[in-house]
Amino acid sequence: MDRMLEDRFFLALHDRDDAVCAAAASELAGTVAMRRLLETYAPLLKTRHMTAAATFFSNFVGGMATGLHYFLSVRNALPDFSLSNLTVRLVPASNGLYRFSFKPGQWTERSAPANEAERAEWLRAALSAFYGETVRPLFEAAADASGMRVSPLWAQLPARFAYFLEELPKVAGEAAAKRAAADYQSLRKLPPVVFNRSQNPFAVPIRRVESLHDAGVTVPMKSGCCLYHLVEGGSYCYTCPRLKEAERAAQREKFRASVRSADG
Repeated sequence: MDRMLEDRFFLALHDRDDAVCAAAASELAGTVAMRRLLETYAPLLKTRHMTAAATFFSNFVGGMATGLHYFLSVRNALPDFSLSNLTVRLVPASNGLYRFSFKPGQWTERSAPANEAERAEWLRAALSAFYGETVRPLFEAAADASGMRVSPLWAQLPARFAYFLEELPKVAGEAAAKRAAADYQSLRKLPPVVFNRSQNPFAVPIRRVESLHDAGVTVPMKSGCCLYHLVEGGSYCYTCPRLKEAERAAQREKFRASVRSADG
């Protein structure tokens, strides 16, 4: 369980001695502290652009968000991911990379009500609190610290959830995955004021493109560019919405040609 929390959702239950830096999430809701964090992260990400550091940070927050939904839908319980209970750490990952990890100070879970109507209200309250009081302050601080609009940070999350929901049956079974899909619709119906946006950032259609690997399979396209092309050696991702279809087809053919060549 601990390994899944760390690898899939960037959640940690234990301290690590190798953290590059750590800060209380409540402090990172302020622009000054967030700027220090992103300034530390940017060179480790191998970018000169604070906007890329902010966008990558938002992707890690998105991992924590899918972790929350895992607990809500699979365990039918609510962990405490409030700003006051979280520490954000920048830690080494594989291949010389670094990633953010989110550690609750106290791990607690509140079980959902058994009554379906009461659970629906419990779920709305849990989602409103997490996105309005944890994610929103972090995203707004990251946007301010990097000098970018906040909308591209929110745009990192819908495709991540599409992948999460598609993979969940393999991890938790069909019944839990069905409940997770229904719970996600509750998220998409939250009022925009929760996010301090004119529109709920999850209430967007997910476009799909042919898989890089398989001609008969489609995968979700990202709703916003992750700015990987601003990282040293980076490029536009295959599922990036900024990529023209001719460029996407060229990437696909180049990849499949390399696979054919490797297979002999």
